[in-house]
Amino acid sequence: MIRTLLILAIATSSSLWLHLTAASPQVMEDSLPDALSVMTPVIAGKPVAEAQAILERHKAELMVLPDVEGVRLCLEGICVDTENPAVLPKKVEGLPVKAFLPLRPAFIAGRSYREALAIFQRHREELMRLPGVEGVGLGMDGLVVTTENPKILPTEVEGLPVKQRHSEREIGADFN
Repeated sequence: MIRTLLILAIATSSSLWLHLTAASPQVMEDSLPDALSVMTPVIAGKPVAEAQAILERHKAELMVLPDVEGVRLCLEGICVDTENPAVLPKKVEGLPVKAFLPLRPAFIAGRSYREALAIFQRHREELMRLPGVEGVGLGMDGLVVTTENPKILPTEVEGLPVKQRHSEREIGADFN
């Protein structure tokens, strides 16, 4: 008889439990729906759909708080990427609000992240108007400009290096 490994993942507010068992395909087919029917996914004690609706109603107001860089759902409730947790409410419609340090580099090309981001924001539109530019971003080495014409690019903007990135069209063309 063929046996299959059945893995059930059970998430709680603070941990993830894995239950491993060997079972025949028929046992799995018969028991899996029953096992799943008793597991209702929750976020901080609320059904996921309700938690998602709460997040959608309040995401915009959370995003405009000072120093907030991102908002998402996590097992603990609403998780906010910020270096300034003092600006956050403790709860939103009963969901706890938790602060997390943003996942981003501290420095970009030797400049603080905030300084590099400000330079990017001041010059993004200007760089986008250059002929042949398809996109402008911020990378670990400085400003990253997607273009096939590097001659139009400045070498730096406000001391932040400007690097060329080849367009996806060009890369895709090489494989055909």
